[in-house]
Amino acid sequence: MAIKGILFDKDGVLLDYHRTFDPLNRSVALLAGDGDKDLADGLLRHCGYDAEVKVAQPGSLIAVATVLEIANEMVTFLGKKASPGLGQTLVEAFNRGPAQSYLVADCDTTLRALKAAGIALGIATNDSMAGLEVSLKPHNILQHFDFVAGYDAGFGGKPEPGMALAFCKTCDLDPTAIAMVGDNDHDIESGRRAGAGLCIGVLTGSSGTAELGPISDLVLNSIADLPGHPALK
Repeated sequence: MAIKGILFDKDGVLLDYHRTFDPLNRSVALLAGDGDKDLADGLLRHCGYDAEVKVAQPGSLIAVATVLEIANEMVTFLGKKASPGLGQTLVEAFNRGPAQSYLVADCDTTLRALKAAGIALGIATNDSMAGLEVSLKPHNILQHFDFVAGYDAGFGGKPEPGMALAFCKTCDLDPTAIAMVGDNDHDIESGRRAGAGLCIGVLTGSSGTAELGPISDLVLNSIADLPGHPALK
């Protein structure tokens, strides 16, 4: 069946993950550690951030989980050092979003080309709805999407299939007619569970070909390779 809808993860797919979220992750860890840099570094390592190369480890909590899950894990790691209400404080910090976000190359042009081809577009992210809006609104691309959902939109987070199935329902599409595009195993698994016709990995996020190749139908350098791709026809 030809692909009639594409559901995108946000971070690492539409947005350059490392440029956008490494600073945010570090600022949240510093907040959790009450300004203690060594403690913040320990929190980041625990959640999967490799401080030596300044990237999130493929498949790590900080790369794939919801912001609520990350916040809760930081609180658990801190144990008695965690101040009352810290979990909610960290979620709110994540929800305020990055100081500056960066689109992947040719993002707007790519989305326009896909829309012009008659393909329905959606976003399914483990960020919150507030984080989704604050990180994408400055780039004026939200108008391209027929569906947007964060983990708190009522459909659950990935790797569950709820957001993908809600996209299908909203756009009146059979799951076999959609492609799920992501940069990690949670994205691909969500698409698989929903019965997506195509699960596509991209290399602009936290995972490489070694991680995405075995689980994806197709691995692309970026979403810029999607318009006109034979796999969508």
